[in-house]
Amino acid sequence: MASYSLPPQNIPSVQELGYELKIWKPSFTDWKPNGFPRKYYIYSFFHFLKIFRNRNYCAVFVMDGNIIASSMLLIPSYFKWPFMKKNDLQFCFSITKMKYRGQGINTSCKADLMRIISKKNQNIGFWGILSNQNISSKRVLAKLGLKEIAQAYRTKKLFSLITVLEIEEC
Repeated sequence: MASYSLPPQNIPSVQELGYELKIWKPSFTDWKPNGFPRKYYIYSFFHFLKIFRNRNYCAVFVMDGNIIASSMLLIPSYFKWPFMKKNDLQFCFSITKMKYRGQGINTSCKADLMRIISKKNQNIGFWGILSNQNISSKRVLAKLGLKEIAQAYRTKKLFSLITVLEIEEC
C-alpha cells in the first residue's frame, strides 16, 4: 500500500490522545534504539553507508509516561524495494502493546510522521508492505489514505539473506 499525500485531517495527533511522540535517529554513539534486538544494527549500518536512498531512517515511540505504548521503524527506500522512489519511506515493524490496542495510537503516530516529514519535503511517498492476513495494519494504512497498488510475492533469496520480491500491480 502506498500514498503520496497527507493523511486525512480528522486523525488526531498522538499528543491529542494524551501520549508523547519520540523519534530516535542513529548517531555514531547510538546505533540502535534501546530495547530493540541486535539485528537492528544493520539499519544504522545502511544509514551511515548511505545504502538507504535518503536520510530519514528512524525509530518512533509513542510514550505513556516512561512506558513505550507503541513503536515502529521508518525505513527509507533501498535495493530490497526497487519500486520505491528515492525519497520514499516505509512503515515497518509496527508494534502496539496489548493494553494500548484499539485506541488509534498506531494510526495517529503514522499520521503525525507523515505530517512532520512532509513539511520538510512534499515529494515523499509512504509505504506499508504487509501480508494479506494482517487485517488491522491494512485498516490503519487505509485510514491514512494509503491505497493498495501491488501484490508482492517472495520468489527467491539472494545469498540466503535477502528475499527478492516479484511485484504484480493491482
